[in-house]
Amino acid sequence: MTAHETVNPFRPTRVRAGSACLARDGERVVGVDTGTDPDDRFLAVHSAFRTHVQSDSFACLAGRAALQRATFRHGIYGAMASPESTVWLCADLFDFVCIQRGFRGEFSTFVASFLGPVPRDEGEFDTLVWDQLGLIHAQDRVFHRWDPDFSNDPSERRFGFSVAGRAFFIVGLSPVSSRISRRFAWPSLVFNAEFLFDRLHDTGKLAKLQSAIRERDMGIQGSINPNLEGEDTVSRARQYSGLPVPLDWTCPITLERR
Repeated sequence: MTAHETVNPFRPTRVRAGSACLARDGERVVGVDTGTDPDDRFLAVHSAFRTHVQSDSFACLAGRAALQRATFRHGIYGAMASPESTVWLCADLFDFVCIQRGFRGEFSTFVASFLGPVPRDEGEFDTLVWDQLGLIHAQDRVFHRWDPDFSNDPSERRFGFSVAGRAFFIVGLSPVSSRISRRFAWPSLVFNAEFLFDRLHDTGKLAKLQSAIRERDMGIQGSINPNLEGEDTVSRARQYSGLPVPLDWTCPITLERR
């Protein structure tokens, strides 16, 4: 099964409780499942995220472009790395993969924010990130094959985390991040499709974008992210949570290809 099919294999039959998927519709935020307005908690998270991306302390220009062009989706869930949040996150990522084709080559992104827990430090957030990705993979591999264009080995340079048959590069945001640009009050995961980076590379735009982002990050932080060292030769999975790790970092979970 692939995300090009119309039936979402993850979609639960019962009413969603304690979570909501939000989408930008002009300046209005709506509940995707019901078309009704979500409660104040979700609106507060969504508003804060928009403010963060548009602020001078946010480095990723591609993410800002996705927000401005309405080619992003924002899912808000309960506890990170919980079974219930994982069910809805998988369902929303499947829907996102389906609609991403309609963005006509524009940079697009999916953001998952969680109401908790609040990590005590970067190490605890790193554990939450990989626990959450492990739960997603356990559900996804039942229905989908790994993206054939990317490796499932996190130690390889050509690795991409696959959901619904599409590989993603993931950026973690948290309130305890040592990188200012990654600092956000609610633990969050940003899913950027790897094929979009390939497209930018093929058109000669990737190096220019990376240079602009690093220059911006240098101005914000005063230093370059240490996890960028060796990124042309080692896996970018070591960048996911934002925890500074050595070049010989080992992924804490196993990802199986089928």
